Amino acid sequence: MKHVLGNRGRRFILFTGFLVGALSCSKSPVGVNPVAEYCDPAARDQDDLCFWINPDNASRSTVITSDKKADAVFVYDLQGNTVQRFSTHKPGNIDARHGFPLAGRQVDIVAWNERGTQTIVVCKVNPLARQLERIDNGTIHTRDAYGGALYHSIRTNRCPVP
Repeated sequence: MKHVLGNRGRRFILFTGFLVGALSCSKSPVGVNPVAEYCDPAARDQDDLCFWINPDNASRSTVITSDKKADAVFVYDLQGNTVQRFSTHKPGNIDARHGFPLAGRQVDIVAWNERGTQTIVVCKVNPLARQLERIDNGTIHTRDAYGGALYHSIRTNRCPVP
């Protein structure tokens, strides 16, 4: 699929569980029947995403997108409705990790590089509200970061920290 840029941003199209592309919010592809379209009216250029899978009820999972032009991260339900708009300065790549050890508990986290401040933003997922709650203190500094992912070793079941 070709990405079509538009002044209202992009929408993500999900086909029976697979994300296949991002398209302009102002145009629909001909002959396409998506399961859901993800496009908040405030979205400008959603170009990266991750999924949070609700461990108790998969139908309450979310799609989380970063949007540099809107200075926001958007959280959508699986029907394409906006659950949350999280303000952040030029968010970059975004990733989710389930069962992250934090203060003696296991939490699900979402993290992204914030290009505007050259930091990493880390949020935990509130599973009841399906919203992001910031847990870092703004001191995870980077340089000009244009990518990133959360690492987890399947072999050792560890998230190494340097």
